[in-house]
Amino acid sequence: MKINPLDVLKIRKLPYTPEYFKTITVQAYRAKEIEYWIVNNLKGRYSFVRKVAADPSGGYMQVYEVGFESKNEWTMFMVGCPNVQAVK
Repeated sequence: MKINPLDVLKIRKLPYTPEYFKTITVQAYRAKEIEYWIVNNLKGRYSFVRKVAADPSGGYMQVYEVGFESKNEWTMFMVGCPNVQAVK
């Protein structure tokens, strides 16, 4: 396994999403699988932030906003991650 310098310096995963990151909102029940896929398949910086969104039934639900610094990594995530199901 190749060591990622961003992981060593603990600056790969951000606790917030900068404005210039390309984002998608995903359902919370797949959070662990999605983050595992990101760590093992992508190399750049990303954010993984818990949020609350309106539920279609009128309530609230927990979701995650996933953001990528690189638009190429966002595209790879959208195409390659089998657990992605965007929240509308």
